[in-house]
Amino acid sequence: TDTCGIVDSVCQTVVIMFTELISNSAGIASIYPNPANEVLFVQMNGSSAATVEVFNMTGQLVYSSGTEQGLQFEINISELASGMYTIRAINANGVSVSRFTKE
Repeated sequence: TDTCGIVDSVCQTVVIMFTELISNSAGIASIYPNPANEVLFVQMNGSSAATVEVFNMTGQLVYSSGTEQGLQFEINISELASGMYTIRAINANGVSVSRFTKE
């Protein structure tokens, strides 16, 4: 059997990289600094409660946090490996997806 658990098959891992803002219905106003080293700020439009999630390029959730006011998140990224990350913000208005680089 192969790594997928199937006999005589081809198993591949596909990594999808987001190269632009995919959706902005939750209202991400800005992500800064980008690239970042220690701390990443996510500024939201509006004032509804929000959740921010960060995923590495293999799709693994590496950070998740919520706030009642949802205006700005300060994310400590110092422990993350260098590379590209996808960030997703969710609030009552919808979902925003973007990316940033950790140096």
